[in-house]
Amino acid sequence: MNGKRLAAIDIGTNTILCLIVELANDGRFKVLDDLAEITRLGEGLDRTGRIDPEAERRSLDILRRYLDRLASKSSSRVVPARLETPKIVVKSGPA
Repeated sequence: MNGKRLAAIDIGTNTILCLIVELANDGRFKVLDDLAEITRLGEGLDRTGRIDPEAERRSLDILRRYLDRLASKSSSRVVPARLETPKIVVKSGPA
């Protein structure tokens, strides 16, 4: 391993995933962390067209925990892998 670390974060409608890897010079990688948390970010979205404030809070709490974990692993780069719900709705709260 060459010590270069990368992380991918996948923000979905129901879960937020985070994969942290260390890269080898030959292109192989070692998984350092594979995290998954259910946040239900899309809860109620079909009825209201908005992200529920509580779902937003849960998701932000998880993202903060993931960022703390990334800092502890000295990840040098974070790549957003997929952003499902945020591309559907721009903001939370009443119209």
